[in-house]
Amino acid sequence: MASSNNINVFNVKDYGALGNGRTDDTTAINETIAAAKTQYGGIIYFPHGVYSYSTQLSVENCIGLTFRGEYDPTGMSTDIPSSDFQSQHTMPTTLMYTGSGVITAMTFKNSEGIRFENLCLSWDSSSFAGYLMDWTGSTNVGMSQCFVQCVYGAIQTSPAALLKIDECFLFDCQRCWFCGGQYSVIGRLGAGDASKASNIQFMECSFAEYAKISILNPDRCWLFQSCHWEPNSSNNAGAIGFNDGLPSQCLSVIGCYLCDTGEGSTGPWIGLISGCQATLISGCSFTSPSLSANIGVLSNGIQGLVVSACLFGASSKYAAQYTPTAIDFGTTTGHKEFNWFGNAYSTDLTRPINGAPPTGSLIN
Repeated sequence: MASSNNINVFNVKDYGALGNGRTDDTTAINETIAAAKTQYGGIIYFPHGVYSYSTQLSVENCIGLTFRGEYDPTGMSTDIPSSDFQSQHTMPTTLMYTGSGVITAMTFKNSEGIRFENLCLSWDSSSFAGYLMDWTGSTNVGMSQCFVQCVYGAIQTSPAALLKIDECFLFDCQRCWFCGGQYSVIGRLGAGDASKASNIQFMECSFAEYAKISILNPDRCWLFQSCHWEPNSSNNAGAIGFNDGLPSQCLSVIGCYLCDTGEGSTGPWIGLISGCQATLISGCSFTSPSLSANIGVLSNGIQGLVVSACLFGASSKYAAQYTPTAIDFGTTTGHKEFNWFGNAYSTDLTRPINGAPPTGSLIN
């Protein structure tokens, strides 16, 4: 154990980790975590390399731990298996889960003050079908400058989700890349304690190659700012949606870019359901799915939807055939307080608003 600015630093190599991508470093990593817990927190430091672990890393009921990697000091990453994306980027220290089955690779349940910095969080098996990181019930936690993706070339959509943050309070994620999984992020799962699944922030993050929807079941006070979404692995739009019938409150999507769907693609990018309250979509740029709207109102009773200063576009190649739409109310009714102002459309977008917005809406 070393000390930096009066903060304990625990180097995993001091506990026997090799970081060569071949040796199983599970025991050494767990011993490092245990040592940090006895000192009531600190930095768990992973020098550049690939650290494999084959069983679950449990950081439950912990306080004040920072898992910190580093980018290769030489600027090269030849020791990390390459993919198309990785070949274009210098990758940080990698934690690679080598197990399989329906299991959570890393769990931080009921912990406080846990952070991940400068790490590539990966798996290497197409039979891994669990959660990569489970933050359920944790408080004041987050990630920054991390890559979350399969470490070997092909995109792997087998994990149930990359992040599970059910009943989490105060989670922030900054400048991270998410690639693969059935879902990038799962929020609320079932009724739970909804008051704790709140204050969730993703800033300057990218999401790609998820199998279904990128963000599933956001709850209270979720913010996405300056984020970027690409289509899912079937080339369909699906940034934010729901499957549990429970709505969001205070969902904000600001300054984001949602792009690059192709012919025959479905959506919507953002799908709202009955009871969603206080939704703000502002300053975003959309490329329309060809067979559905950018923003879909999927059921009755949306309360407080503001869409402002957004750019809605469509591929000119497919616009005439599919007549894409910016927002679609369909046959839904019972909405309250819909404001639509300052938005711009490409000439290929033939129907900015489809269906009947609620009476008294502000549209200009």
